[in-house]
Amino acid sequence: MRILLSALLGIIFPLLAAAQSTASAELHWAEPTVVEWEGTRRVMLSFTLGEDAGAVRTGQYPAFIHARSAADGRPYRVEITRLESEPFAPPSGFEAPRETEFSFSYSVSSQPEGWVGKVSGPSVIQTPTGYERLTRLAWRLLPDNAKPRPKSVNFATRSVLREGDIYRIGVTETGIHRISRAFLADALQVAGLESVDPRDLKLYGQGGGMLPETVNATPPDDLTEQAIFVEGEGDGRLDGGDFILFYGEGPERRSYDATADRFSVERHIYSEANYYYLVVNTPGRGRRVAALPNASGGATTDTYDALQHFEEDQRNIMHQIGEGTNSHGSGQSWWGDFFENNREKSYDNFRFPGLVTTEPVSVNARMALRAESSSRFFLVVNGTEIASGNASAVSFGSQEQSPAARPVSLSGTATAAGERVDVRLVYPRPAGGGRS
Repeated sequence: MRILLSALLGIIFPLLAAAQSTASAELHWAEPTVVEWEGTRRVMLSFTLGEDAGAVRTGQYPAFIHARSAADGRPYRVEITRLESEPFAPPSGFEAPRETEFSFSYSVSSQPEGWVGKVSGPSVIQTPTGYERLTRLAWRLLPDNAKPRPKSVNFATRSVLREGDIYRIGVTETGIHRISRAFLADALQVAGLESVDPRDLKLYGQGGGMLPETVNATPPDDLTEQAIFVEGEGDGRLDGGDFILFYGEGPERRSYDATADRFSVERHIYSEANYYYLVVNTPGRGRRVAALPNASGGATTDTYDALQHFEEDQRNIMHQIGEGTNSHGSGQSWWGDFFENNREKSYDNFRFPGLVTTEPVSVNARMALRAESSSRFFLVVNGTEIASGNASAVSFGSQEQSPAARPVSLSGTATAAGERVDVRLVYPRPAGGGRS
């Protein structure tokens, strides 16, 4: 189970504007079809994009994907200018989609014929009143002021760690980190500190998050030198009060969807730390934090969205239900607390100093449900109850042919009463009975 909360707090920063390009598309839906196999019933949906009979999308939840040639690898964000949808009632056996709102993103990849940009998102969502399917969409692409991706990767021929004395530093949380002289001597056991010129210290690393799994993504090649601040380096000696400051990212990757106005967190499933490498005893000055000119113009705001994320990767479902026959588990999906006996639990992890109580708290949560009949879960946030979508039944003992659990999500808002946000999760026993 994972919980994601964001709230509004006070700070000041500038707001930016950019140019845009536009496009639109229309979806023509076919009647749903039902596929039955070994006692399992699955509903398949299908639509045609525009008037092109060849642009057919089919599946349980066929995604909206609109592709066209792009001038370069520059990233964009998607702003929706028109969205139309319609309610629909699928046949029995339809599994509730995870998405609860229409949210779209832009990606770009290098193909043999050139750059190809894609706008993608869900075509079917679950709402508190039922299911909605997308029928028409119009959007603008706004540059996000990032650098264009390179057309090709120029691989490094020599590693930046090819020389010098190298010391690895693990970072578990994103923020500003301080390395004292005592840490260099005791924890890293850097030899010969008396003769080290701090102006030559160099720090290498990459941002947080997992490496991309898709082959068309551009992975990082070698490590990038990070800009650092070294207190007292001007005299060419590392004295007792000298220290290093650097901005380091933890293993998680946080991102913001401007269209949905929502934060998301990608948890690193392979490592609990992101590593940086301090290089000592190499020629040449290291990269340092540079002073920037004062910003001018633009708008200001005295609030910002703060994000807190709680997730415990304690159990793998296939291991948990294997009863000793599957001790290693299976897959990349890991979860936290079990609610087989105790059906509710309170979480007091969430505190937001400086919380703006006139604005609501946004809540997102995800839980894997395993029951012999349809079930759902609830979050009670500061007294406000938020319900998830319904998860369809699971066939116990048939993990080879059907899912062992049904992941289902919820999202909503609650009133902010103070800096503490009270969260209680409730998983009631399904009304249809049976095991859960």
